[in-house]
Parts: sequence; C-alpha cells; structure tokens
Amino acid sequence: RYLKKIALNDYYDPAADKITLCTMHAAKGLEFSAVFISAFEQGTIPFGKNDADPAEEKRLFYVALTRARDKVFLIHAKERFRNNNRQISPYKKLIQSAVNQKITDPAMEKIQKKRAKKQARERQTALF
Repeated sequence: RYLKKIALNDYYDPAADKITLCTMHAAKGLEFSAVFISAFEQGTIPFGKNDADPAEEKRLFYVALTRARDKVFLIHAKERFRNNNRQISPYKKLIQSAVNQKITDPAMEKIQKKRAKKQARERQTALF
C-alpha cells in the first residue's frame, strides 16, 4: 500500500554507496555494478499464475539481467516453507552458457596456492 505512493525510481540515489532493493519493474532504466536476483525458482520467475503473460515474464527477466554492469547472481532455494521442494527456474536454460562461467576470487586463489605449497612440503618431509 505504501509502495504505490512512491513514484518510479523516486527512492533511488545513484550517488549513495548503499544497497538498493527493488522489483524487476522498478529496475527499468537503472544500472548497478552487481545484481542479485533472488527466488530464481519455477513459479516465481516466471511468475506461476495463470494470467501471467509468458512474453512479459521473459522480458522482465531480461530487464533484470541487463541491469548489471559486472556481475549477476541468481539465487534459489531448494526448499521454501518447509517440505516444499522448489525447482530452479526454467529460464536457466536461456542463459546456461553465461551462468556456467567459473567465478574466481583472487584472495581465495592465493589461499589455495599457499595450501597446495604447504601440502607439498608436508608430503616431502613425511618421506624422512
């Protein structure tokens, strides 16, 4: 009820160094360095109601994906509301090749290299 009073994008300040929560509809025309799309599950994205227009649902998802300059994170739950098994959104197939890119973190790579060196040293000293 309160959201109806807010004009489209009235709440968004691009100069603010903060997280912005918004719907896919409200994200039109905006751009972010990273976008998190939560509830990426069948019945939610695309919306599972009978009167939902499939073409409009696909367009909204595309709008959400293209708001990101650098990274997109698709988040889904295996279960929601106790024992309600959820399937990942069928839209995953539309973006399969882009989603399957391995994300690497330079800090984690550095830690993994140190661990590998330590394990190699331990294996060598275990011989004596």
